[in-house]
Amino acid sequence: MAEFHDIPDFLDGGVPPERGADRLPAKKTPPTRAQLRASRRRAAAVSVAWFAVQLAAFGVRPDFAELPGSYLAVMIAAPLAAGLLVLMASLHPGRFGLGLRTPLIVALSFLAPAAFIVAALVMPPPAAGVHGLMPGLFCLNAILAWTLLPMVAAALVLRRAFASGAVYRSVMVGGGVGLVAGALFAVHCPITEHLHVALGHGGAVAVAALAGGLLLARVTRI
Repeated sequence: MAEFHDIPDFLDGGVPPERGADRLPAKKTPPTRAQLRASRRRAAAVSVAWFAVQLAAFGVRPDFAELPGSYLAVMIAAPLAAGLLVLMASLHPGRFGLGLRTPLIVALSFLAPAAFIVAALVMPPPAAGVHGLMPGLFCLNAILAWTLLPMVAAALVLRRAFASGAVYRSVMVGGGVGLVAGALFAVHCPITEHLHVALGHGGAVAVAALAGGLLLARVTRI
């Protein structure tokens, strides 16, 4: 039996036992800001490539060159610019890394998709014609399919990224992606009738924004 004087004095330089030390999980080093920016740039590049592939697969509408400049500006260029602006606003760090002010975030969350729908209702269509329900449903589903990969990429790179306003900022991400997809899909879709664009295209933008608030916010909030 060991004597008491054989027991090492831990307070006097003795080595304590490493009981359970090997069971402690190693702490993960959080990514740096440079790494976060790099991952977001990769996600953006993947999304751009995805949209380009989809547009190439669907093709450009045959009368695209004949569309009036006002229609191109209001229904394609403006939603595309608005979508990119909303995406950048959702990622803006703001003061103390908490994002932009809540009233501005809420306004952008709802106004951007609503503006697209209103523009579709008031913009004179270049070509007359009334179309049924099925073309609108096709466009709605196709635009949502276009948003799928960018939304997944956003979920991967924006995990626990929003310290405040996560729901509204996630709505902005979904709405921004939807606006970009809706604008680019208008390059393909030959139907310009009011209700078709408002419900088929604008409805997809609204659903994408809603998906951002309901689904994406689950991973973006801290």
